[in-house]
Amino acid sequence: VVTIWYAEGYHVDIAIYRRREDLMGIEILEHAGANWTQRDPKAITDWFSRIVNQRSPAKSFLQTPQVATQQMRRIVRWIKAFSKGREGWNLPGGLITSALVAECYQPNPDRDDIALYNTLKQIKSRLEMDCSVYNPVDSSQKLTDKSKFETQVNKLKQRLPTVLKKLEVLYEDSCTAIKARDAWNYMFQH
Repeated sequence: VVTIWYAEGYHVDIAIYRRREDLMGIEILEHAGANWTQRDPKAITDWFSRIVNQRSPAKSFLQTPQVATQQMRRIVRWIKAFSKGREGWNLPGGLITSALVAECYQPNPDRDDIALYNTLKQIKSRLEMDCSVYNPVDSSQKLTDKSKFETQVNKLKQRLPTVLKKLEVLYEDSCTAIKARDAWNYMFQH
């Protein structure tokens, strides 16, 4: 992976792929890593777009959500921002975060903050049972097969209870705008 950092603090990770032909002459795409592994980047993109559209609240005959379209995409971005904002915590990003959110996403047609909080709670519960994360388009590929990624997911598991505890103030009757800002500031360090 090649990472490109922008002056504003944003970055883009660019995966490295190669094309080759198998013994039958069929073209195969492989992803660079400790070993070259067969992977189709378009399949991941298609999967993510499809699941965001399927699971996010959308206007229908029975429902008119108050939130903007593609809520799940925003939840993924916010959890990635949380992970990156906690530099010393060494939390997962990228596809691991996207896969966890896809598995644990809790939509809310009226409020993004509730969807984010409930998704974080569901991720916490999920990680309490198992910290393994698999490629959503090829379940034979374990995304946490390297100790580095396994450690990141375990750190997320360890840190989520504290983060969720800080966010509980949002549901208290005595919550003020200042308390809410402090809670979200703790989450995003921003």
